This record gives sequence, C-alpha cells and structure tokens, in this order.
Amino acid sequence: MVYVFDLDGTLCFCGKEIHPQIISQLQRIEAEGNTLVFASARPIRDMLPLLNKHFSQHFLIGGNGSIISHKGKIEVVKPLSEEDYLTLKALISKYELDYLVDSHWNYSLQNRNDALANINNKVDALKLADNLPLDDIETCIKCNLLNIPETLYEELIQAVHKLDVVKIIHSGSQSIDIVAKGINKYETFMKYFGMTEYAAFGNDNNDIELLENAKFGVCVGDNPNAQRVADQVIEASNESVVEFLRGFKLTE
Repeated sequence: MVYVFDLDGTLCFCGKEIHPQIISQLQRIEAEGNTLVFASARPIRDMLPLLNKHFSQHFLIGGNGSIISHKGKIEVVKPLSEEDYLTLKALISKYELDYLVDSHWNYSLQNRNDALANINNKVDALKLADNLPLDDIETCIKCNLLNIPETLYEELIQAVHKLDVVKIIHSGSQSIDIVAKGINKYETFMKYFGMTEYAAFGNDNNDIELLENAKFGVCVGDNPNAQRVADQVIEASNESVVEFLRGFKLTE
C-alpha cells in the first residue's frame, strides 16, 4: 500500500522537525512493505530538513505538486507561465506585497511580518540555496503572496482569479499560494503513480484532492474543508499522530 503524507501540520507541528516517535512509526510502516510518499507545499529544498537522512531519497512531491524529487533527482512538473508570472510580479510591485517566490532550487523572499506569515524558519533551513532578487528568478514553480492586508485581500483575490493558475488560500494566515493551472498534489501523484490505491494524511486546503480520492483519508486538525472529505479526523498533535499510526493498517 502507498501512504501519502503532508508535512507541516500533519507530521510536523513546530516547523523544524518531525517528532522521533512519528519517525519510528513511519519506519515501521515502511518495514511492513508499504511505500511512503511525502507531499508538501514546501519546495524540495525545504522538505529536506524535515525528512533528513530517513526519507530524503523517497518520492517527494513539493510546491503543491509543481515539483518532485525521487532518489535525489529533482524534476519540475509544471512552472507558472511566463505571462502569469509577469502579472504576479506586477501585482507584488503595485501593492508592495510580501512574497516567497520559488524556482526549482533558489528563491526570492520578502517577509516583513513573520509573526503572521510564520515561514522564515522553514525557508532554506539548511542554507542550501540563495535568496535572490525577484527579477533574478526566471522560472517560478510557486508564488506565495504573504501578509496580505485585509483592505487589499478581496481585490487581490479577484486579480489572481483572472490568471490561468491554481490559488490556495491557507487557513490561519493572510497568504495565497499560486501554482500553474492543473497542478495540485493529487494530480502529480497520479502522474507518477497512476491509479494506485493509497492512504492520505493531510491538514489543509492543499490536501483536499489527495484526501477525497484516497482509499482512506485522514484529516489531522480542524480545517473544515479537509475534514469534510476525510474518512477520519484526528487531533493535530505528536501524540495523536503516533497513537493513530500505531494502530492503523490499510490493506490492498
């Protein structure tokens, strides 16, 4: 059986590491003959600090499906179109927005309110890449508009809605993730795994397609959209995830 896990808010609750007891349960599940896949909003670069030596060579789906890595080899699935990326850069300039723009490896980050965005400790924690000026990022796999003022939120949503993109509004923060049209974690999983039956674990709006198409979907936490499509809901804590994984077994 294939098990697909989101990271932040599903396996990781501090932004910096996966609890050792959760790691042990994942290793046990794999040792029983199952395949582990990790799917995150983070780009591959920022998934590695959480997965480290245990799972860094596994099949990784990053950037909400825009990029993958398998056995350490990175492949861009689909970047934003040049036209849409130029429009987003114009919006960033017009509204003086904070942002995180990712290429396949390097990035451009402006974040003036990390108390709200809460991403600085998640971006390039291993110092593997360069924070470049925005204009030096030629190809964008994912654009995250951060710390959007409430007075601009609806106007900006409407502006992004006109683009040929997928937008994901994250619960609990004034931010919007933007990837190319047709990109999400589930579609990328399907591209590489086909009609494989799988169990999915997620916590947020970017996990909905994975959860609703899974043989068994587990929502971790209180996101109502994710809860609606999941087969089971568990508390968002290390203890709850460890307890559930210890007793969970899904057969082919």
